[in-house]
Amino acid sequence: GAFSACLRDHRLRRAHAQHGDPAQRGLPMDMIAERCGFAWRTNFARTYRLRFGFTPRDTRELAAQRQRSDAARAADRHMWDWIRTLR
Repeated sequence: GAFSACLRDHRLRRAHAQHGDPAQRGLPMDMIAERCGFAWRTNFARTYRLRFGFTPRDTRELAAQRQRSDAARAADRHMWDWIRTLR
């Protein structure tokens, strides 16, 4: 019914946030799924992919790439700030 669909979506959004959180990167993906109320790993992965269009593993990789990009941008900003101080 509508309630179970709403609950499943809430659990999926929670799992999505945790898979994208760098602080949670060390946790096994099935542990996150279980914490979010999914007992069956295969069911979780399939439902997750249907909801978001990619797998939990893809979410982690995208989050890691974003984190690396953010770090690179921060380093570039720092370098340009340093160059400006040389003037």
